[in-house]
Amino acid sequence: MKTIGNSAYELCQNLQSVFLNYGLTQIGESAFANTAVKSIYVPSTVKTIGTGAFAETSLKRIIIRNPNCKLEEDFVPENTIIYGYRDSSAYQYVKKHSRQNLKFIALDPEPIFTQTPSITTTSANTTTSTTTLTTIVTAKLTPEKECVMIAVNDAVSVDNAKNDILNSQDLRFFDQKTADDNGVATFSYIPNTDENWSFMFISEAIEDMVQITVGTINDLKTSSKSIAISGDANGDGEVDMSDAVLIMQAMANPNKYGINGTDPRHISENGFRHADVDGNGLTVNDAQRIQLYLLGNISILG
Repeated sequence: MKTIGNSAYELCQNLQSVFLNYGLTQIGESAFANTAVKSIYVPSTVKTIGTGAFAETSLKRIIIRNPNCKLEEDFVPENTIIYGYRDSSAYQYVKKHSRQNLKFIALDPEPIFTQTPSITTTSANTTTSTTTLTTIVTAKLTPEKECVMIAVNDAVSVDNAKNDILNSQDLRFFDQKTADDNGVATFSYIPNTDENWSFMFISEAIEDMVQITVGTINDLKTSSKSIAISGDANGDGEVDMSDAVLIMQAMANPNKYGINGTDPRHISENGFRHADVDGNGLTVNDAQRIQLYLLGNISILG
């Protein structure tokens, strides 16, 4: 199906669940108005959602994958949660229609480190002598998120993130802090002045992304790393037949196993995203591809 016409399902008051196929390009005016739809996933191929498309519905949330989708007036009812990308048309719509009490949630992870960790040195008196106290400030993280700081003596191990980074002969300092309301996490320690330590900062994951900052005091570099596992629909950290089964269940019975499903084992938003292994929107093809992968008929899922 390429388009859904104006008022196509209007007044179908028993309509609670809708699956929009990948390849759909347009949702017409009042297409699902006055239905009982509570949640909707709009694939990236949809270019336009018409005026009042989901007006007077029970819609609680809508996920819009196309950042440039044209959104006409009142396409969703008040109090709807709209998922989209930062600076997308969905974000701009929520910003423009503040009186409708809409809420925007970003699909792309927010930056975790908003500033490269800085290192300052001050003098501090101890009970026996004056020594140097080095304070490392990871300013700033996302507020109230965790950050781990590791200091090692071997710069090579921290640059390459080797498995032996926590070797007792190499490790010099390890600590974990939670950023405060302003996003600041502070690590303090007394170093050995004869050593030139290297550092690693690892943030708490946000939307399957962590940020890692590594280097020496004068040369810290930040990069992002995805910890998502393609095909892991149920979020157990593995890809097996249970993931294919959950995908089939979510497609066949979204009221029970969909994102808003009633079953405790229903697919989550992250699982929905990870399960889309071919990038064409979640379909039964993804379940079939996982099965082929498990049988060894294909070597990669993506």
